[in-house]
Amino acid sequence: MDPTLISPPKSTIRKQVWSWVVVGAVDLFVLAGGIAFMTSGHPVAADVFLFAGTVLFLAKFWTWEDAKQQAPFKKWALRISTTLVAIALAISTAVWNHKINSLSSAPREGVSFAGAAGVTPVSSTSAQQATLPQIHPLKPSRIPKKPTISGSSNVPEIIEYATGIMVVANNSSEHMFALRVAVKTNENGASNSYALNTELPPKKPAQLTVGKFEHETTLPPMGTDWGSHWRNAELAYPGCVKVWYFTPTSIALRQVIDHYAAAHLSLPLGDAVGTLHYRAGDPARIMEVTFHLKAVLAKEDACPH
Repeated sequence: MDPTLISPPKSTIRKQVWSWVVVGAVDLFVLAGGIAFMTSGHPVAADVFLFAGTVLFLAKFWTWEDAKQQAPFKKWALRISTTLVAIALAISTAVWNHKINSLSSAPREGVSFAGAAGVTPVSSTSAQQATLPQIHPLKPSRIPKKPTISGSSNVPEIIEYATGIMVVANNSSEHMFALRVAVKTNENGASNSYALNTELPPKKPAQLTVGKFEHETTLPPMGTDWGSHWRNAELAYPGCVKVWYFTPTSIALRQVIDHYAAAHLSLPLGDAVGTLHYRAGDPARIMEVTFHLKAVLAKEDACPH
């Protein structure tokens, strides 16, 4: 028989399946799945895919015929060095995966003011929800004390303005009557006005209720400054964005800032101004006093977006 007519031996199906072309394609698919889970907030699933891809690559490398045919020293040097590099890459990727997911998931809960005092843990059945605490409205059991001041100054002092409360000190010897308070941001022009209709006794601070703030949650940083933060929030949650106002030294404002600082995030704050309208003097006159505020963006929890 003519030797040229003899067909070369065909490679087995097992060898074809275990070729670098097939194994490499499958390995890339598995690693791509790990990256997809990593960026979609599923760190555990990402770990499984990444380590599975690493094991598949090492299994193929250790059984590679070309590597087996090397001199013993060179063969083992290649196997050990490749294995160490692959494992180091897998571990560093897993660490990075959990780090970026912990930072991105933490602020999703925001700071929820649900109407009760104190700090409570976030209730969660999902691994992706924040581990930072929810912070409820500051409702002090004691009104901050002010020293007794002699004189007849008819300008009340704003001690505290936070979500749902306002503490005003009447340092004069005469009674005053708080009529209403108006708040407005310097940029974007958001504003609110609340009726107070509360007496301010002389030489005492008084705590006033300012509106209702239930079922709203602060928004995490959505821009590098207040303007971009506001615009992006309006685009993401049209019709649902609210503004909370705080005096710059407010404890409640510090709680909100610290909440995001724990996740290494800087929350943009807006500048705002408040105006207290009150009645004082004899004969009584309607007067006003302005005070500086900081603004924080929030959204309604019932927002469908």
